[in-house]
Amino acid sequence: MAIPRLSVKVGKVGKAQPHAAYIARQGQYANRTERGEVLEATGSGNMPAWAEHNPLTFWDASDSNERINGSTYREFEIALPRELSPDQRLDLLHDFIKQEIGTDHAYQYAIHTPRASDGDEQPHAHLMFSERRSDGIERDPEQYFKRYNGKNPERGGCKKGYGVNAGKKLTRTERTEELKNTRKRWETLCNDHLEKSGSTARIDMRSYKDQGLDLEPERKYLPSEWRNPEHRETALEMREYRKEYHRAKAAFTALVPDIAEALNSLKKSKLADTIETGIEKMKARARQFKRPIVDKEEQILGLIAAASEQQEAVTQAIEHLNTSRKELHSALASQQNKLADDHREVITQHRKQFDGIHTDIQKVLHWLPMVGSIVVTGICCLAIVAMMFWYLGGVMDDITEARANRTKLEALNPEIRQCLSTSGAKQPCIAVDGKDETYKIDGKIFKVIRLQ
Repeated sequence: MAIPRLSVKVGKVGKAQPHAAYIARQGQYANRTERGEVLEATGSGNMPAWAEHNPLTFWDASDSNERINGSTYREFEIALPRELSPDQRLDLLHDFIKQEIGTDHAYQYAIHTPRASDGDEQPHAHLMFSERRSDGIERDPEQYFKRYNGKNPERGGCKKGYGVNAGKKLTRTERTEELKNTRKRWETLCNDHLEKSGSTARIDMRSYKDQGLDLEPERKYLPSEWRNPEHRETALEMREYRKEYHRAKAAFTALVPDIAEALNSLKKSKLADTIETGIEKMKARARQFKRPIVDKEEQILGLIAAASEQQEAVTQAIEHLNTSRKELHSALASQQNKLADDHREVITQHRKQFDGIHTDIQKVLHWLPMVGSIVVTGICCLAIVAMMFWYLGGVMDDITEARANRTKLEALNPEIRQCLSTSGAKQPCIAVDGKDETYKIDGKIFKVIRLQ
């Protein structure tokens, strides 16, 4: 039956070139085809001139030149219907590329057809494309992935963005809605191709809940689980049970379109017991298929219990570590408080010493002006005393000189003395001994001229 599956992936820097080699089964992935897998188709489109003949060159340039936290590619991974032939599947993929990508983005695709768990084909497609939008401007590999220049596009790189919301920052709800719309478009296109091929198979991309089905989706099994015979057998039995359930439900719906009315009628008929017996048989059949899963559930519950015990031990260890950490923090805080107290005590002692020194200095500074005044006064007094002594010395010299002059004057003859006393030195007196002399008596100058 056709499987409804379409997922979207985004590749980071460093992942584009290896993933392109993986889907094209090149390099280290070439041996995949030796395991029975078929590389049904591969190709690329909208590549720039420098990567037209080798798409890996484009993805290598994307890894080298996109910003470190940017995306290098976006990928659609799609399940293709078994009911279509390889050529029909390739046509379906080409129409999807034309519808979703057009000529806006460089892309590369591949169709892989490995063997499914039931031994039949499991065709699926990988469609990876760059979110850089082609605008017809020739750019080298380095410029192609630069930041877009809105004013001068030829100077910057290609603009980045995909779909109707290109360049917008979407919320989680908006991204979910965008993915649902993409899946709906794939559903419509795929069913159109199935109808054209004459197949009655159809896909429904809605969830079981949206379809009104009381079913749980089957989880994805890892390759290692498929290689385990016990896991493989359980999964296949569950799939057969699902198929049987769907066939029985379809047949029952065809026979009984209105279940509510039919149940009301059956309650009044003798067939109720028969139907109840049939239901019990179906339930027993379901329990038979579910038994391996129940066993696995018990094992899983045991593992969960063991993990819970380990988690409890880890929790206790963490609590012990937290207690030790609190004790360590308490000890460190106590030590820090003690050091702080010691530091404050030392500072207090130093401050007291400083205050004592400061007080002494203040006292010295207080008495210093007075001492200076006393010293200056003493110096001034000493200077005055010295000047007095100097002046008295001069006076004494004058007195001594006057006395000497007076003695000399007294030694002169009486005529000269009379002259001096009567003239008052206004007129020189004439002496006879031939020597001029000057005398200072009582502050007056007397000059005696002696004639030879």
